[in-house]
Amino acid sequence: MQAPNLLHILIQGIAFLAVYFALSHFVFKPILRVLAEREKRMVGDRDEARDLVSQTEERIKEYEEKMYQAKTNAKEMKNNFLKEALKKEREILGEAREESSKIIAKTREKMLEESKAILPELKRDSEQIARKMAQMVLGREV
Repeated sequence: MQAPNLLHILIQGIAFLAVYFALSHFVFKPILRVLAEREKRMVGDRDEARDLVSQTEERIKEYEEKMYQAKTNAKEMKNNFLKEALKKEREILGEAREESSKIIAKTREKMLEESKAILPELKRDSEQIARKMAQMVLGREV
């Protein structure tokens, strides 16, 4: 076997270094640059997605708060309307009671006046009926 020639080793070393630098400059660096840009875009997209999720959650929270406020306001309005309706009902019932009491009082007064007016007539008629009954029973004039 022949001993390796130092010149061949040197030429192969130089050729290796030339190929290494050429590949490094034209292949490895561009691939590494593309991979770094891709990683940078992925990180940026990930951050953007996190921001969007955060904004969405914040908007959902605001929406839920507004819905809660709207429900609370609606309940409050409903309660106010019910209170007003009950108040109005009480007023109407009170007025109706007052009116019916006045009508009843007037009717009683009218009945009293009529009974006072009819009383003398009733006395006279009752006396006449009593005489006629006595005449019928006794068979003679009383």
